[in-house]
Amino acid sequence: PEHACLPGTRAGVLKTINEWTMDSDSLYLLTGPAGAGKSTIAHTVASQAWEKGILGGCFFLHCDFSEHRDPHLVINSLAFQLAHFDLEIAKHIRNTLTRDPDLVSSQSLCNKFSNLIV
Repeated sequence: PEHACLPGTRAGVLKTINEWTMDSDSLYLLTGPAGAGKSTIAHTVASQAWEKGILGGCFFLHCDFSEHRDPHLVINSLAFQLAHFDLEIAKHIRNTLTRDPDLVSSQSLCNKFSNLIV
C-alpha cells in the first residue's frame, strides 16, 4: 500500500484494469515510458486484488537488486504463491514436481513457465 497511487489519482486506468481483473482470464500488459507510474499502478492493482481476495500472487522486479531481477525466481515465487492461493493449483504443481523434481532448478524458462504457471 505504501507504493500505491494516491487516492483519487489514476482513476481511469485503475477502473479499466479493475474491470479486466473481474472479467478476463488473459494477460494485461501495462506499458509506458520510464517514470510514467507503471509500478505505482501495479502496486495499487495488487493491493486492491489482495483486499478482494483475488490476488493469486505478485512479484515486483527491482533494477537495483539482482536477486529481484532473475526470471527463474519470478516463476518459482509465483508458482509458490499460486499454490498457497488455491488448493487445486497446489495439487497440479505438486503433481508436476513429482513427475519432474528438477523443474524448479531448470534453466528452461519456457518449460518452467509452461509447467508451473500455465
